[in-house]
Amino acid sequence: MQAESIEHVSVIGLGTMGHGIAQTFAVAGCSVTAFDEVEDARSTALERIRSNLQQMDAERLFDGSLIDDTLGRITIVEDLEQTVAAAQVVVEAVREDLSVKQKLFAQLESWVSESTVLASNTSTFPTTEISRAMQHPERAINTHWFNPAHLVPVVEVVPGQQTSEETTSLTMDMMKRIGKQAVRISRE
Repeated sequence: MQAESIEHVSVIGLGTMGHGIAQTFAVAGCSVTAFDEVEDARSTALERIRSNLQQMDAERLFDGSLIDDTLGRITIVEDLEQTVAAAQVVVEAVREDLSVKQKLFAQLESWVSESTVLASNTSTFPTTEISRAMQHPERAINTHWFNPAHLVPVVEVVPGQQTSEETTSLTMDMMKRIGKQAVRISRE
């Protein structure tokens, strides 16, 4: 898979970081399917993203005429499995709880294709630990975004001990494609 061919991204967790991550992928032209277990986070996500885009338009950082098209590329769903069904890349931005992340990554693996990249936005846990229960940890990686995700240009890309070079290179290229300054961190 090449970064240019990535069209379908899933974002899990629509809180502080997740909605900005979803926004960034949608602005870059990707189709985004997103989920949060909290109904309020799901029901307010598009309005929070609209507000971000309007503020960016006011500061001349985004063309306001593209807001509706951008929002049209984001689908909020109520079912986790449905969220990742077509995903080429999944980015999780759930709460910082290692057991929750480990369970999620192991579960996601059974729902996505073998080539789907599974990325965590963790700022706390090594990818090696998050991917411990996975059958294929070579596709797990950390993409550590900074808050606010839709504005801060830097994303740290941190492979785990078993992350493949293919996953790492693809992730670096994907971050560049969506307008981020990807910084590879060689050690967890």
